Amino acid sequence: MTDSKSPEISEFFKEYSTDVIPQKSDVLAVSYEQASNIMKRIARIKEIGVKAVSLAFASICLKGAANAGAPDSMEVEVRCPDTKITTTISRYDFVMGLYAETGNKNIRKLAECLAPYMIPANLELIKKNPLLNLKGDLANRINRKLSLRKESPLTRAEEVCCATYAQWMPNLNELANSERLKGLLEEDLNARRKRNSKSTSNISPRQKTKRPQKDQSKQDKERKKLFES
Repeated sequence: MTDSKSPEISEFFKEYSTDVIPQKSDVLAVSYEQASNIMKRIARIKEIGVKAVSLAFASICLKGAANAGAPDSMEVEVRCPDTKITTTISRYDFVMGLYAETGNKNIRKLAECLAPYMIPANLELIKKNPLLNLKGDLANRINRKLSLRKESPLTRAEEVCCATYAQWMPNLNELANSERLKGLLEEDLNARRKRNSKSTSNISPRQKTKRPQKDQSKQDKERKKLFES
């Protein structure tokens, strides 16, 4: 029954505006200042310079550390020219440094923050050493698709810029001297989302239920204290 004193719902839509809907901010986004603090935290714990830690992060990202399914045990060896110390830094070190600084463990957000610095640096590396191989799994996967479609493979610059954490960069095509790279990355992302959606729909509700990892959570909290001290 319609209240004669109340306006029709259809009247509201004549003045419809999205201003009434709160806009969600990317609360997981990592700022440059936070990224710098994370590198300093790890440098202090490892007793090496911030430069060495930063380069280690760029190296571990090349191995796929920014991917969601990457194991925390993934690591790189780095030698600090300042302290002369050689040590290993793992993905877990960066995850916990991020956790201590921001309260979340999404390492991809750290990679996205530093992408505008890492991508140009990697491009400079292949200019200085043309034989250097900085091609990752994503570039290999896209190259296989291009081969099946009888299209030209990725150029060296496209391979270096072929990173999902750099996909948001407005000038990515320009950096790679490419007209297609962002489109190829978007195509690959949509294909992976489609595959993940299908695989998730085939899992029973019982399989989706995960047991709480109390031991891991306790270990992370203790590790976090080390990075906070």
